[in-house]
Amino acid sequence: MIRQNKCLELGLPEPHPCQKEANYVLSVIALGIKADTNMATSIGIDSLQSVASALERKGYVFTLGYEDIKCPLTGRLARRSANLSMTKEQQELFKNEESRKES
Repeated sequence: MIRQNKCLELGLPEPHPCQKEANYVLSVIALGIKADTNMATSIGIDSLQSVASALERKGYVFTLGYEDIKCPLTGRLARRSANLSMTKEQQELFKNEESRKES
């Protein structure tokens, strides 16, 4: 379940009641907001990697990258973080596909 209060704290759009994780992440990245592992964990999504796999299976086009993140306490590299985003072109493609589905 997505934590609405955490989404608002992070400046993310408010999730719809009963909105599934993959749909919420898709709506966030379609707005041009980068979703990363830390953000996902904060709002109650356990595995951003699983969400990315589900979106790929459904045929959505997005960018999946990885970066090393530092531990906020020690400053040392702690782990690799997945991040999902959409380029402007990918956002336009998504909007065009959504408008075709509605017609």
